[in-house]
Amino acid sequence: RLHLPPDRYRNHGHPLLSLSIASGAIMNGQTDLLMSAAMVHATVCYIEGKRNSVALWLGVALIAKPLAIVMWMLLIATDRKMVVPLVAILLMVLALPFLMASPALAAQQYVDMWHQVVQLAPSQEHRFGDINALLRTLGLGIPLKAQIILALVCAVGCLWFWAGSKTRLKEPYRGLMLLALSTTYLMLLNPRTEGNSYVILVPVMATCSARGLYLRQGAMPVAMAVMCVGLGNSVFGKEIWNLTKLWFKPVIALVFLGMLYTRMIIGSPWRWSHAASDVKNANSE
Repeated sequence: RLHLPPDRYRNHGHPLLSLSIASGAIMNGQTDLLMSAAMVHATVCYIEGKRNSVALWLGVALIAKPLAIVMWMLLIATDRKMVVPLVAILLMVLALPFLMASPALAAQQYVDMWHQVVQLAPSQEHRFGDINALLRTLGLGIPLKAQIILALVCAVGCLWFWAGSKTRLKEPYRGLMLLALSTTYLMLLNPRTEGNSYVILVPVMATCSARGLYLRQGAMPVAMAVMCVGLGNSVFGKEIWNLTKLWFKPVIALVFLGMLYTRMIIGSPWRWSHAASDVKNANSE
């Protein structure tokens, strides 16, 4: 539904691009896959203009993992029509624990969660897969305060990128850009990004690849497909995993971000804002 016109919903191979990394997330029982699925559903609803459904799916994503707040914040900062449903669903999600336990216990759980976030989220351990893992591998690791400043600067840049995308892109590419920016930011700037966390990024990358392959758009969709498979490096044997486990996935995320910038801002031959005519031409062939 994301990468084909309505009359072309067929069995295509782009879900296979996600299997290598999705299998690792499933075996480890992580909630990243659930959050990723909910964010994809929210994206589809956003493309279709179903604002209440977007808020509902983002609520599901927040329940699976609070990291989904990134997409929530991008929408609430740039779409006035989404403010009411997004605030309403956030309040509902926050109220759920009070329906399952005593108010005192639920409140204490929130206090404990906040303390854990403050104490555990900032990490300088060389075992996570964020942008600092790449820098540490190169001997250029940055201290915690600089990492926080970098995250804040990149948050502003992400918001600017998304605001520009809203005016320059048509659907479904506007929605795809929302999903791509939300997930890429999480992978690169969350200091506790794990290897299997990249299952959050691969759906939008696979969709962009499938779209480009469908429209015969050259080498870049093929490169994206290879990158999708590469994100599953943990299933290709111990030797490959040990060689690539900390730096390879952040590199892929950075390359993907560069592809998004090239295609949207610079406006290359298959600029996404021309998608409608591309589909028409492809169908006529």
